[in-house]
Amino acid sequence: MPFEVPNMYDRATKHIQWLVQRYLYGMESAQPVATATGEQWILLLYGITSQVYRFFVLTGIILFIAGQLLTIGLLLATWSFIAWCIVPLFKFFHWLFTNGQLGEQRKRAVVVTFGVLLAITVGIGFIKVDEHKRTQGIIESAQRSDIAIQSDGFITEVLVESSQKVTQGQVLLIAQNPQLLSRKLELEAELQKINIERRMARVKDLVEMKIATAKIIAVQNELDDLNDRFASLTLKAPQTGTLIAADFKQLLGQYARRGDVIGRVADLNQLRVTALVSQSQSAVALSKKIRAVELRTVGNINHVYKSRVLKAFDSGRNYLPHPALSKNAGGLIAMDSQDPKGQRTLRPQFEMWLELPTGMQNPMQETPTIDPVTALLGERVYVRITLDKRPLLWQWVTYGRQMIRDRLQF
Repeated sequence: MPFEVPNMYDRATKHIQWLVQRYLYGMESAQPVATATGEQWILLLYGITSQVYRFFVLTGIILFIAGQLLTIGLLLATWSFIAWCIVPLFKFFHWLFTNGQLGEQRKRAVVVTFGVLLAITVGIGFIKVDEHKRTQGIIESAQRSDIAIQSDGFITEVLVESSQKVTQGQVLLIAQNPQLLSRKLELEAELQKINIERRMARVKDLVEMKIATAKIIAVQNELDDLNDRFASLTLKAPQTGTLIAADFKQLLGQYARRGDVIGRVADLNQLRVTALVSQSQSAVALSKKIRAVELRTVGNINHVYKSRVLKAFDSGRNYLPHPALSKNAGGLIAMDSQDPKGQRTLRPQFEMWLELPTGMQNPMQETPTIDPVTALLGERVYVRITLDKRPLLWQWVTYGRQMIRDRLQF
């Protein structure tokens, strides 16, 4: 096993140095670390992957520490840059120009070294390639309204079913509240009594009549409020569209509290994809550089749909349009652990509205009784945004700056 080889990291580093000296610089006198072909490949792969692994681990440690203690994080980052970049480069160039082993191969080594550096500089610093941003979104209706209970009560009648089309003002369900009914009857009797007292006081005592009049106004106001609450026990559709709910008929006989959301009415003719980008990248600024937008649904990951940006917002929001975008549900967005309802995001997110491509279907939908368009609502979508071409170096700089801003919450 390669992990049982002692000093494997040092041997892998020396093996890579030997490969450079022997095949790039032409130093035939260089001695190999390993002679077996299999061991040479193992050392080469280990040397490369271990450096990549160390880089990502150290970067993660620096970002974590900087998020807690910024000064210590910056000091650690400075020390790592000097130890990993400045010192090795100084030692390499000192060896390149002064080491006696190079001998007649020094000119070739210098030319090859600066040729490679020039090629890397041109490759990542000047050649422009497509820049891609990846995020996630959710399919939702552009015109939708939540159905919320307006007054406490027992649901006694359910007049519609899930996935049924409704019109604005159509009665969805009816509830009853015995306490409200009892209080209403009590106020009506009290109002009738005070009216009698007021008519009697009109003849005998004007002061008593004014007191009775004030009581009538107070009781009537409370009665009007009760009548409004009674009217709200009849729940109506807030807009025209399709009723979206798990099973509306199951609500029959249940006690519903004011503010409980029991469903949603959505216009299925106006669907869109709502995508979110982090606070380090303004959605408006991003939208100005977009050349193409590609979508993949979770249910059909192999099919790519072309889309376009309808609108981008420059103000962030701390609430998700759908819980499917959170990390708890397989999304990318971290939620605030301090929020007892689990609805607040850890950092602000910026919205982008994307056009839902024509012909997008739900491949998971096999039940003919359910509208496939209805099944699309709430489905998570992978979004890949293609921006204007830029050199890789500037793309990496931008990505690093955005990652630092996200982690350190600048």
